[in-house]
Amino acid sequence: VKSSTSDSSLTQIVDIADNLSGLLSKSFENFSEKARSGVAVFASEAFQQLINYKDMRIGIDEDYVVTLQDLDGKNAGTPSAGQARVTAVSLISGLSSASVVKAPILIDSPMVGLDSIHQANLYEFFPKLSEQVILLVPPGEWIDNDHRKIIKNNISGEITLEKISEKSLMIHE
Repeated sequence: VKSSTSDSSLTQIVDIADNLSGLLSKSFENFSEKARSGVAVFASEAFQQLINYKDMRIGIDEDYVVTLQDLDGKNAGTPSAGQARVTAVSLISGLSSASVVKAPILIDSPMVGLDSIHQANLYEFFPKLSEQVILLVPPGEWIDNDHRKIIKNNISGEITLEKISEKSLMIHE
């Protein structure tokens, strides 16, 4: 821009800036809607793989609020603890699948509130969730004879933390 601009040049610059602002705003809106739509598609696919009642689905609104729905898209009420867990993992899957960054996923107490069928579904699904999934599984949630045979080919490392005292743990690999 010339150091001495006339009024018409300044008007042109303002017009260009306004047009760029509008273009960027519209592009952001389009990108946001496509990203949310992608998350919803991926999350819905994950939900269908994980849930054992096929008469439900999930809905995700523009604020990423997830609701449990019947097949007609009507609210199916408050999810049980197990349904809420499956819904949460489905949303995590949708976000991970739609993300351009592939990051590890850390899940604490993944099996709380789940029956044995949903537990098996989740252990089968975890390798699809991300390249690296870290599970913090407390005693009682891991049934070695059942769960290890489902996921054994996907375990790259395993650590057990043993409580020695209130302030001390021992690590076993």
